[in-house]
Amino acid sequence: MIGRGRKVFLPILFAGTILACSLPQPFEEARPTYLAKKAGGRIYADGNPSELDWSRTPSAGLFVFPWYEKGEKEQTDVRVVWDEDFLYVLFICQDANISASHFERNSSVSDDDCVEVFISPNPAHPLWYANFEVNCLGTWKVGFHKSGINRYVEPDRLLVGRSHQGTVNDEIDRDSFWVIEMAIPFDHLKAYDGLIPPRPGDVWGINFNRCGGAVNHQYSQWAASRTDKPNFHRPQDFGRLIFSGEAVAAHLALFRMTSNKFNGMSHTYQSCRPADYR
Repeated sequence: MIGRGRKVFLPILFAGTILACSLPQPFEEARPTYLAKKAGGRIYADGNPSELDWSRTPSAGLFVFPWYEKGEKEQTDVRVVWDEDFLYVLFICQDANISASHFERNSSVSDDDCVEVFISPNPAHPLWYANFEVNCLGTWKVGFHKSGINRYVEPDRLLVGRSHQGTVNDEIDRDSFWVIEMAIPFDHLKAYDGLIPPRPGDVWGINFNRCGGAVNHQYSQWAASRTDKPNFHRPQDFGRLIFSGEAVAAHLALFRMTSNKFNGMSHTYQSCRPADYR
């Protein structure tokens, strides 16, 4: 059971819409598209998404459950902003039973309550991709996939923050949600031979995935993999991420906000350089 921490203010929770753009697609059918605006201020990636940019940034929309059999379809809210150095990704995950058991880097975090970002940063090679998997404890697994080379790596400058409302690995009570906030360094993606950092108007392949933990072991995604069995490693099925040069608008007020303070949320900031990992 994870200890409870200080009170934090979470201004956004499961509200938003899907952004759609008309783009030529390299594969046989259109995939979902997200327009990522530039951060208007500093994003701390500490698991406490109280920055105004997050409340003014739209959700990517509802996740789908391509291989659903039974159990609760617990939803995920994901949002993205960027600056010259990082791609920032926020996940807020509904979860009645938060569970995880992996603490070691590049371990099987997908067996836990886990979220994942898969990125194809070079449009000339859409089947080359990186995957960033993080469980609800903040433990990460990072993969490199290029020209038939598949390996796990130790990324420099990857930042992960996490928080939760509930108790981890306690099935007696009912939990509410958990949060993962990532800052993915663009420098880590230079090995894919694309343009780094991206420019406004650039389009990358991307997908957001989630694995359920021990109690409600679901698989859900933003862009559905077209496979009979669960498989997130499908760059041909990724959605599209468009980099906008426009900053998050200070006046944007299209999305529901809540003034509630969520008591009992434990939160931790992790700098995921190997020497700093705790």
